[in-house]
Amino acid sequence: MKSKVFVSSACGVEDTSSQTLGILFDELAFSNVEVYKDVTEMDFESFIDRIKLDENAKPQIRLCNKDTVEKYLQEALDDNIDNFLFLIPENHMAHFEPIISNYLEEKKVTYKIYIVKSESYPVFYMAQESISMFKKGHTMEEVLKMLEFTDTNNAIYLYSPLKEQLSTIERYTYLEELYNITDDGSYFYTIKSNNVISNRLKPKQKTIEPFIEKYKEEIKDKEVLPFIVCANNDSKYVDLFKKVLISLFPKMKKPKMIIVSPSFVLKYGINCCGFGYILKNK
Repeated sequence: MKSKVFVSSACGVEDTSSQTLGILFDELAFSNVEVYKDVTEMDFESFIDRIKLDENAKPQIRLCNKDTVEKYLQEALDDNIDNFLFLIPENHMAHFEPIISNYLEEKKVTYKIYIVKSESYPVFYMAQESISMFKKGHTMEEVLKMLEFTDTNNAIYLYSPLKEQLSTIERYTYLEELYNITDDGSYFYTIKSNNVISNRLKPKQKTIEPFIEKYKEEIKDKEVLPFIVCANNDSKYVDLFKKVLISLFPKMKKPKMIIVSPSFVLKYGINCCGFGYILKNK
């Protein structure tokens, strides 16, 4: 049995370094005629430069279209793939499920669509772990158990110094997210895939320190994979988060850094950054 894992870039995953991971790339549309199919047509730096320099730019994310999805599936079939796993966010199932099912049902293959609740690096991690498990001979049921564990045992604490209106964020929100307003008018999001808890800040304590303390509390006595997500490596908050993680994990010389996707930027702001963890499944 030869396996292939696909993930929707709507989950905030657009890493093209893996030759074994299939990504269903969203389209990035600035107008009906200016549409970029994936990161090979407009990379992240070009996207950031465009929205910084063009005040009238109003990019929209369009889900990977039917023809493109079928093209990816046929390429996999031509490569003798007979075991498919898809990681798709729940609010996009109505788009992807009929395309995948209609194309693969008559083929002599096994496929499973996993509805993923997480976002960004945890989803990429889940996809990579799935690939590794399939290569080691694990069954689909075993892989699904790993996905369920990881999907409900990770968190991202995302800081978003916004200039945009809140409506820009809400437009692309599909997780249960909570936020607090800091003293400079920014928003601090707490993104969790399970048992979301709001850590409200008192009026005279509007800093990011409570969130760092919450992070420390959550990972205490646990074996976790820490990471940083950001749209801008030069942010002073990224430097702060690096120092926090290095202080918590002395053996870690350099924290895992993840550059977010355009969809993530449109949802949380051009300067969004944060720190997170994935609980390791022993």
